Formats: sequence, C-alpha cells, structure tokens
Amino acid sequence: MKTRWLFFVGLLGGVALLSCERAAPTPDLSFGMVTLLGQDTVAVEEVQMEPGKVRARAILRSPRLSFLEYEMSLGSNYEMLTFSGAAYAKPGAAAADLLESYTLTFSADRDTLQMIQRTQAEIVGYNFAATSAVLPFLDMIHWPFEVMSRKMNAAKLDSLVQPLFAGRRTLNFKLYPGGGDTLFIEHPTRGATWALKGVDGALTYLDAGATTRKLRVFRTESVDFDRLATRFLEQESQGKRIGELSGRGSAKTTIGKLNLEFDYGQPVRRGRTLFGSVVPWGERWRTGANKATHMRIDHAIKMGDLLIPPGEYTLFSIPEPDGGVLIINTQTGQNGQSYDPQLDLGRVPMQVDTLGASVELFTIEVAETATDRGSLRLMWGNTVFSIPFSVE
Repeated sequence: MKTRWLFFVGLLGGVALLSCERAAPTPDLSFGMVTLLGQDTVAVEEVQMEPGKVRARAILRSPRLSFLEYEMSLGSNYEMLTFSGAAYAKPGAAAADLLESYTLTFSADRDTLQMIQRTQAEIVGYNFAATSAVLPFLDMIHWPFEVMSRKMNAAKLDSLVQPLFAGRRTLNFKLYPGGGDTLFIEHPTRGATWALKGVDGALTYLDAGATTRKLRVFRTESVDFDRLATRFLEQESQGKRIGELSGRGSAKTTIGKLNLEFDYGQPVRRGRTLFGSVVPWGERWRTGANKATHMRIDHAIKMGDLLIPPGEYTLFSIPEPDGGVLIINTQTGQNGQSYDPQLDLGRVPMQVDTLGASVELFTIEVAETATDRGSLRLMWGNTVFSIPFSVE
C-alpha cells in the first residue's frame, strides 16, 4: 500500500481529533431526508442527532450507487470538532466493500485540515487551509444544511456566512431569511436553495429549483433504509441506474461540404415540466448541462441574417413560448454558467413546435432540408426549437 501527499480534500470527509470543549446543544432526535430529481430518488439519508453529535448514513445513487456513513461531533458554537466518513459499494460497512474512507485532523492552531484518504489500493494525504468554523459540504447530501440552520437559529442571527470544505478549498455559503418560515441557502456558484424551517431551525423541505441542480428534499420522520438499499441494489442489477445526473452528448453531421460537430450536456427529463419551469421562459439557458454547449463548423453558415465563419462557438439560448433566440458566442472551453455577452457573435430567432413523442434526454440534431440547407434542432420533452441555416 503506497502513501503520497497532495493538497486536496474530497466532497466526503473524515476528522479525528480530541477536544475538551463543551458539547453543542444539538437536539436528541432522528429523521430522514429524501432527495428527488424530478420523479427519481437520487439520495436517501437517515440522520440521528444527539447532544454534541450527529450520526448519519445515506444511499447515494449518482454517479454510482454507494452507501455512506458519517459521524461528526460539535462544540458549543456548532463548530466541527470531529468528523469521519466512508463510502461502500454495498450496505453493511464490510471492509471488502470499501470504496473510500476519510480521516481529517486540524492543525494545532486550527487553520489547516489534514486529510488521510484510504481506498482498497492506497493511502493518500492532503492538506488545505480551513478555519475552525468549517463544516462539510457533501454533494447531494443535505444534513449539514440542518446543522447550519440550527447554528444560525441558536445564535439568533439574521444571516450567516458558513464556510464548507469541498475540493481543494472552502466555499462560503450564505444563509438569510426569505420571509416567514423560509430560509435561503446560497451556494457561491450554483444559486440559492430555499428551505422551510421548523422548530429550532429544523429544515422541513428544501427546493433547489433555482439552482443548477434542481433538486427537492423532503424531511420524513424515518426511512426504511435497509428496504430501500435492497431495492436500489436490485434495480442496479437490472440496469435501472441513475448514473450521472447529466451525461455528455455529441453529434456529427454533414450537409453538403459542411461538417458540423456538437458537444453538449444531456439533462434528463425525469417526469418534470421543462420549459417554463426547469428552464424558465425569457431567461438565458446554457442549452444543455454542465460544460457549455460547443459547436464546430468547417465552412461558413448563415442563420437568419447572421453569417457564422468556420470555427468553434458556444451556444446559449433564451427560450420563449413563441420561440426565443439562439445565442452564438465566440468564447469556448468554459462552463455553461460562464457567459460574456461582449463575446457574442450574434443572436438568431428560433422556431418552436411540439413533438409527438417525448424526448427524455436533451438532444441536439441537424436535419438536411434541401441542398446546402439544414435545420438545427434542440429537443427536450415534447418541445423542439429549430433554427434553419444555409451553407455559404
């Protein structure tokens, strides 16, 4: 077993350190959290809180089915004292099923975290800067948000900036009221999730519809963890897996002397209402998911009144009930959230129509309509946006 040292921390994490600080006033209760993307259950959490400690286990179905276990102890101001985490391929925490586990320790002055990551093949060490106030960010796992909400409630704060460790850095999440019993939890890049608060800051519901993730989280009194684990394992064996929330698609087409190539993210419908909901009318959309949608052409084409020279471009769009516009941008290589209007080559109108059969995965295709003429088609659900073009 080899050992190497880098500076990094994963989305899961683990801590082991000693402290004599007074325990935080964490309540003694248990509950569950169920995370949905459309009609698909992507995560299930079983959480046990007791004074000064949180224990949780979870089933995560994306990007692969895994079974997670966490334990965290808290100080008097809800600061993290100890934290451990592990991921397994099957429930039961058997060593043979271990995917990875983590152990973190603070430096003596509590401004650096050192993580030891263990897998079946190796042990790796990472260091990264962090304040003593950090909590873990666990992608698609939401019980740390409840700790944040309870921290804000216990301190009687109007708002809170909470650092969470993720990747090679810490991310500052913002918590602020939304009126009544609502609370906004803002990711620094993905947008704000709104939540309903109950007694003492308990989170009863989270809606990330305004973020890039579009998740909904429901609190339950309990979850039948073992039954769900068995069911999801059976579905995996039958090929009914969630996989990546949004995979990557590509398309290559020839129209006369023109070669077109597209690289784009493929979000999945999952029973959701898409345009006017998941994709709001009148707002810029990345026209896919994750990395920006890229188009490459080796001959000039004309869309509407816009001449597009040979080269590589990114495509954004503003869908409207009557069509909207397609944006051709000259910046390439960026994430779909990164958009600079000063780099627009131009905008062209889109036509909208209804498909007879629903398209589950967002799909880009090009249809040849006549000699040296074609139609770019953006299809998702029962909606298709089309943009006619000619080869120059």
